[in-house]
Amino acid sequence: MKFKEISYIPATFEEEQINLIAKVYNLTRVNVLIHLIHGHLTLEELSSRAREMKDIKPEPEVDFFNKLPETFTTKKFLQIAVNDFNFSERTVERKLRTWTKLKLVKKISFGKYLKIEDYGRK
Repeated sequence: MKFKEISYIPATFEEEQINLIAKVYNLTRVNVLIHLIHGHLTLEELSSRAREMKDIKPEPEVDFFNKLPETFTTKKFLQIAVNDFNFSERTVERKLRTWTKLKLVKKISFGKYLKIEDYGRK
């Protein structure tokens, strides 16, 4: 099965495989999901490439995520993205929705979010 949409939520047995790959290769669950989504890989393909993933350098998106405080507002999110990383406002609005779907962040109230998993680091 190939995962082509960002909104994909793994089934329970797939979740177990993702967690196992993350544990065996010292990756975060999120890093595994991102490579499944963006690389259009199957879980079998990913497990064979997992060792290569450990050497991937952080991208601006990872640095941006890691710069966010544990809890943040939409305003703070936009401020850091636009001022520090020169991302467009529309792009970061999409990022926030995607990160919420991937369970990197959780919406705790209107305009307030909580980081719930590390992005690309363990």
